[in-house]
Amino acid sequence: MTLEGELIPNAEEQVVVAQERAEKLAQRLRELGVDPDEIV
Repeated sequence: MTLEGELIPNAEEQVVVAQERAEKLAQRLRELGVDPDEIV
């Protein structure tokens, strides 16, 4: 737990959160006309 009493996610939960965040970003880029798979 953090000092504020919040739970700290374990490694597996952190991976899930990161994947969800990446997918949201990719979707937003697509909405803006950018193909996230083409970005180097």
